[in-house]
Amino acid sequence: MLFHEIALSRDEILQKVADALQSEEAGIFLDASLLIHCYEISGGARDELLAALTKLGSRVKVPLWAAKETWEHSFRKELKSRPLQTHAENLGKQIKRFSAEARRYVDDESVSQPTPLTKEEYETQLKEAGKTVMKLAGMVSTQERKPEQTAATLIPFFNERLLKSNLIPILARVQAEGALRAKHRIPPGFPDAATSPEDGDLPNKGKAINPHGDLIIWFEILEYVRTQKLKFLVLVTRDITKGDWVYIPRRLNDSNPRVRSRRGAGLHRKPGC
Repeated sequence: MLFHEIALSRDEILQKVADALQSEEAGIFLDASLLIHCYEISGGARDELLAALTKLGSRVKVPLWAAKETWEHSFRKELKSRPLQTHAENLGKQIKRFSAEARRYVDDESVSQPTPLTKEEYETQLKEAGKTVMKLAGMVSTQERKPEQTAATLIPFFNERLLKSNLIPILARVQAEGALRAKHRIPPGFPDAATSPEDGDLPNKGKAINPHGDLIIWFEILEYVRTQKLKFLVLVTRDITKGDWVYIPRRLNDSNPRVRSRRGAGLHRKPGC
């Protein structure tokens, strides 16, 4: 088996990650999902994230294709929107709906914690609480993203860490192997590629644009690791839900030793080369 149901203990996993991050023979690579996230958080959080990555020194690298995907994301129309406005509007609707339902069911004996309230007292406090919540929501509902500022911050960060990859042979390899890898669910990137139910395949709509982006980034990283003869490869990504970057064992060994549930611990899934 390539992946075992029972993996190393959580402490051993964390120790191996720590060893890799501290080694001068490590390459630390940033996935597009992480870089794109800089457009979806506050300016302060973005700067804190980049500052933490900067502390890792020259070992931090940005694959060329990851930079391309991030740059293209900066032109998306939704980045000009107000991200909290819809949430604030939905919050107002939910508060009204809850208040209406509460009036149907609450009576003078219903509210006893933390202090007893009559139905009238409860409804009054609920109304005031709703006004307070909506006032707070209104204070930030018009907050706008500032993609230009994020792009201006990321460009110099990229320039200092960008891989000088030759994408021509990499794209040729992806062209030759991408469909076959997706058909046989070889990580990374297979959930992004469209597949049909022919020959027993699981149908997958995939991505119409850039379905093999993860695979291109992976081949870039492998080539850099090979030419630089690195001992460790660390990929920093937020793409942990599709199962093609991350292997999550069913159970872990704890320090006793004793087999227990994994409890959300994740391992990097070894992609095919």
